[in-house]
Amino acid sequence: ATDSCLQRAVGMLDLRSLHELRSLPHPLPAVVAVVEAILTMLGFKTKGWAAARLRLDGGLLQRLSNLSSADICKSSRQQQRAFFKAICAVDLTQTRSRAGAKSAVGPMVEWTMTVQELLRPQPSTEKVETIPSGQNNGPTRSVSPTLHRAPAIDFGSSPAEPDLGGLFVSPKLWLMDEEALQQVNNLVIGRENVGEIYFRGSVDCRGLLDRLVDIVIIKPGEIIVYPNRSEKPPEGTGLNRPASVVLRNCHPRSIDDMADPEMKRKYRRRVAQMTVAKGATFEDYDCDAGTWKFRVSHF
Repeated sequence: ATDSCLQRAVGMLDLRSLHELRSLPHPLPAVVAVVEAILTMLGFKTKGWAAARLRLDGGLLQRLSNLSSADICKSSRQQQRAFFKAICAVDLTQTRSRAGAKSAVGPMVEWTMTVQELLRPQPSTEKVETIPSGQNNGPTRSVSPTLHRAPAIDFGSSPAEPDLGGLFVSPKLWLMDEEALQQVNNLVIGRENVGEIYFRGSVDCRGLLDRLVDIVIIKPGEIIVYPNRSEKPPEGTGLNRPASVVLRNCHPRSIDDMADPEMKRKYRRRVAQMTVAKGATFEDYDCDAGTWKFRVSHF
């Protein structure tokens, strides 16, 4: 059954979807983590998207097709630890649900979740059967083996997700130690169906979760970072740094007007002018989806 799940996921991948994923300059951190986890199980040692994206080709498809559940279970402890480390801060179910219908991300997450379940430590299947008196001097042990199951590895328990007031954070900072929190790359903070902020560079996130709901406000059509100016750190430190912002469902009051192509162009120009007036760099506005994208040098 496990091999069928693995092959079904691989069967949904093709070169076109892999090349489209490879062409993304800055995919979501969760996507990068999934790709790195897969490459780890294939024996590649890659770090970061620049190196990982180069492996998204026909060779990857061939290797995935040839990899069985037995091969995965025979992988080294080091490989398995690296696999779990790559995805420990990723919500795989959410990442899969966000993937587009034709995207390579969905099948890759499906493959990763199958491997995760395969390698997950299992309870012992050892049974103790008592032989009737006179046939033996005491109890004997019989073992019901689990086929193609990797040796159990203790990866430790995960802290509970904190209450972030409806915000989501990627990677999952509460699963990271103090050393890792000092330099967090590809930090994303957002609110589902409202918007998200993609911070550039390495961010010191020590103590951030305790203050996050007071520092970041994300509501329809608006994002505020450090609403209390007295708490705002110097530019380039904390969250007061360059970032890309995506606001969703930002529609004009009268959506009916957007049926006219000329009205769409005018409204898009208006959004661009408003963006520049706020000191940001306009990137795009999709009138149909109401998606507004722009960049800031600081907050």
